[in-house]
Amino acid sequence: MSRFAARDEHALQAIETALGKTIPQVMMIHANSPGYVVRGERITHLCLANIGLHTLPGELAQLDALEFLDLGMNDLEILPEWIGNLSSLLVLHLCNNQLTSLPPSISALQALTRLDLRNNKLKSLPDAFCKLSALQGLYLFQNQLQQLPPKFGQLQNLSILDLENNSLRELPDDFGGCGALRKLWCAHNDLTRLPESIDQLSSLEELYLNDNQLKSLPAAFGSLHALRILDLRRNQLEALPENLSGLSSLQELNLWHNRLTNPPIALWGLDTLRVLNLRANALQSLPEDMGRLIALEKLYLDGNQISALPASIGRLITLKALKLSLNQLHTLPANLADLQSLETLWLQDNQFTSIPDCILNLPSLTFLDISRNQLTHISERIGKMPSLKELRMERNHLLPLSNTQEIIVHDLLQGGCLVSY
Repeated sequence: MSRFAARDEHALQAIETALGKTIPQVMMIHANSPGYVVRGERITHLCLANIGLHTLPGELAQLDALEFLDLGMNDLEILPEWIGNLSSLLVLHLCNNQLTSLPPSISALQALTRLDLRNNKLKSLPDAFCKLSALQGLYLFQNQLQQLPPKFGQLQNLSILDLENNSLRELPDDFGGCGALRKLWCAHNDLTRLPESIDQLSSLEELYLNDNQLKSLPAAFGSLHALRILDLRRNQLEALPENLSGLSSLQELNLWHNRLTNPPIALWGLDTLRVLNLRANALQSLPEDMGRLIALEKLYLDGNQISALPASIGRLITLKALKLSLNQLHTLPANLADLQSLETLWLQDNQFTSIPDCILNLPSLTFLDISRNQLTHISERIGKMPSLKELRMERNHLLPLSNTQEIIVHDLLQGGCLVSY
């Protein structure tokens, strides 16, 4: 094993004495496995994870060449002021502890690029926290934060931020100063609004805001041109900004379980969108403009009040999955048959009395659920669908099956199609 500086050796011996256990020297740190790495006669990497620590031995402060320190999965309640002496730290893991606060001296870690504080009991961050100017990844999942420091926007190099599962009611007004931010998790909080400055996050690619209490979005929200994934599930949105067309890179949009009745025309102009989830809203109709979603692969419209689909749905030629269950549909437009790539179709809990002819002309359809409708018979043509592997027709008006219907079902089963009725 490598020899290392006497000061580090003495510090290590004192730490081992305080812990009552030997820490092995290793070539590489492995997750949750205690050990240390020596480079250039100094200890640069140290893992003390999952060893039941309640306090940190003070001798640790002498290891001022440390670049990586893992203290996760312990029982630490306090982080000592001397943590700021470890000025070479690039990565600090403190996840799964019992920390309720951080010392202001943490701001001295000017080289720190990654800080993991997941699963603690932090209620706030010190104002000095915002001086960690090199920070690129900050993980605060599952704490008790109610607010962030007012100058949080000074973290201009931050690219990944996880604030999920806290009690945040709002984000600081200067939040847009985090201009390097690429991924932001802020789900499962108590947010009622977003700061107007959010439109300054020009590098943002993924934004998760599900399970909050948002009723509206800032007017300039459409300025997030780099955004690819936007998750707004389970909020209280009644309307969307008119300038959504500015989200020119958006590929996935999840609006499940909001209060939308009439999304803006701009929504249907998002021609890069691949996944659109509008489940469990209050939609009664859809515009012909929906046919402009030319890249769409998955469309979820179940749990609304839709009674008819526009003919333009036939232009969604890349569509592979379509959910229309729990609506008020009794027919489908004939040109739905143009969806040559459609593989899965959910139609349960509607008002169909027969399987629409357009469905029988879908060459790629492998799964069809038309349960809980008002079907009285099965078309013979369904047995000629070349790709069908599963057909669900429970709780209709099909029983008892006639001899002809039994033959149709038998032929489907013989062809390898799973049938339930």
